[in-house]
Amino acid sequence: MTHTHVDTIERLKRTVDHELYGHPKGLWVLCMTEGWIAFAQYGVLSILVLYLQDFLLTPEHVARIWGFSAVLKGVQWLYAPVDLKAVAGGLTGLYEALLFATPIFGGILADRVLGKTPTVLMGIILAGIGFGLIGFGPLFVLGIVLSLIGVGCCGSIKVQVSGLYSLDDRRRSDAYLFYTLGIQVAASISPLLCGAAAQKHIWWLGFVVPAAGAVFGFLGYVFWRHTLPKDQLIHKKTDTPKVVLSKKDWKKIILLVGLVLVFAVGSIPNQDISDGYLLWGEQHYDLSFGGFTFPVSDLIALDSFVSAVTAVLVLWFWQWYEKKFQKTVYEVDKIIIGGTLSILGPLFLAAGSWVSPGLHHVSVWWGLAFHTINDIAFAMIFPIGMALFTRVAPASVTTIMLAVYMTQVFFANIMVGKLATLFYQISDIAFWLIHAGCAAVATIIMIFCTLLFRPLLTSTEEKA
Repeated sequence: MTHTHVDTIERLKRTVDHELYGHPKGLWVLCMTEGWIAFAQYGVLSILVLYLQDFLLTPEHVARIWGFSAVLKGVQWLYAPVDLKAVAGGLTGLYEALLFATPIFGGILADRVLGKTPTVLMGIILAGIGFGLIGFGPLFVLGIVLSLIGVGCCGSIKVQVSGLYSLDDRRRSDAYLFYTLGIQVAASISPLLCGAAAQKHIWWLGFVVPAAGAVFGFLGYVFWRHTLPKDQLIHKKTDTPKVVLSKKDWKKIILLVGLVLVFAVGSIPNQDISDGYLLWGEQHYDLSFGGFTFPVSDLIALDSFVSAVTAVLVLWFWQWYEKKFQKTVYEVDKIIIGGTLSILGPLFLAAGSWVSPGLHHVSVWWGLAFHTINDIAFAMIFPIGMALFTRVAPASVTTIMLAVYMTQVFFANIMVGKLATLFYQISDIAFWLIHAGCAAVATIIMIFCTLLFRPLLTSTEEKA
């Protein structure tokens, strides 16, 4: 047997040992872990605004929350809500915003202090405890703080996905689509369970279920952590030489940071699903079917299910397109197409409000149209954006830049929280036209940025 044949056999053996279904085994471990975290996180978000509005912020309960006066002052300073209903919407938006901002600090901790794997393990534990405590009224603020810290520490999972692939590996975009698909599948289940508990006003159970999901995520991550990329702490000079960023690197960083705000404005229609959309849906959707009235939080499950299906379709479409026409479609082009579609989603809700303006008169079919268009757009923007940032960002700041990318959700939810406080003050049609306008502005800006900076956004040169 020749030396070449031996090398070929060894490569095949390594592929069998380290890959599953055409991707590194670590991808499926990370998808499973992030799926359980998403199960917990979206379960909480599916009932949080209703929990606050219908239970916790009522006069007989709000006075018993430890430390809530400081939180209330912050919400009042940021949003100036007119009543407790507006506080519920604003606080939910602020909490969801902070969920996606804390990964910046988690990224620093992972890169420079603990390493990615230990940081994620600590994060899952803290998030699980925090999610559970949110449902126990007096400990609400402590639960919020712990869950924010925990989710922030889990942000390194996204970067670990990137570490499984080389820069020129076309599977990177597919990997982030699979990663997002895992989130959507998990997020389609937990709102059903949490919503059922909320409908019966067993609020504590609605938050214990997400905490249990975090436990399963922790166990899976610990058991299969050997399949993950090895950690390298960049502050240790003996291990990693100091990297000096070039002028081109700085241009890339500045461009990506600027695009974060563009992504934030464009994602407002999608991010509002767990805040103002639920408040609107509770008032306007006809939620009865076959003599059964389902909780409005089930709309989160519907969105996650539709999102999972559309993610598969989008993944298949781009694979088919590139194979059929032998042409690579760059991430920025996919994002622009998704942005154009995202304008249409809120228009369906505006149309439903115009056709059926009364309470509980809007057909859920209008909502299904919104979710379908919105989720196709989401599949072409959010995961593809992660692939774009991890490829364009200089190697020495990839973790931080991906955390910066996730701050788009922070800024989007800050704006969503403000919109939620306006929900009871403006017309329903105007409410949704504002959402469509935000998507349109972001898409137009993205088109101009692509025209001006295409060489930077489409470069495939290997990182130093």
